[in-house]
Amino acid sequence: MTSKPLYQHMASAIDAMQRCKTDAEAIRSHAPGAQHESFLELREEWAMRWNDRLHAMLEALPHGSGLDTDWHYVGDKCNADRITLSISYHNMDEMGGYCGWSDLIITVKPSLIHGINLRIVGGDNELKDYLYEILSTALRETYQQEAFISNAEKESQS
Repeated sequence: MTSKPLYQHMASAIDAMQRCKTDAEAIRSHAPGAQHESFLELREEWAMRWNDRLHAMLEALPHGSGLDTDWHYVGDKCNADRITLSISYHNMDEMGGYCGWSDLIITVKPSLIHGINLRIVGGDNELKDYLYEILSTALRETYQQEAFISNAEKESQS
């Protein structure tokens, strides 16, 4: 199996999850009935699997050094061509003590030249420069798809 950058895995998972949800909604509204129940359950199960995989991918993003909360994807702002993430950054004062939080929104879009473009909203320019550097590296790191499949899902497939 080939490796690809984290941002591509994330975009694929978001796209697959949204397609599963759309299919499930269409079945519920246009084709209700027992004959479609198994397909509906399958689409809902795969939407949950893609969601679980996406959460595993979020764990691959940087943590610590001020990034002391969990990463979240902003579902209604994500699609195959845009990933929107949120996190709170723990600010430090001149003495090295924590002094508050900055809520951040990071938008990842494809770029034909650079692979990805990042837009960071929130925090000051020094924080944005720091986040741009570490996120650019983290999102470009390559993984195989299996890295994000839970042990429970692997066992259910065998």
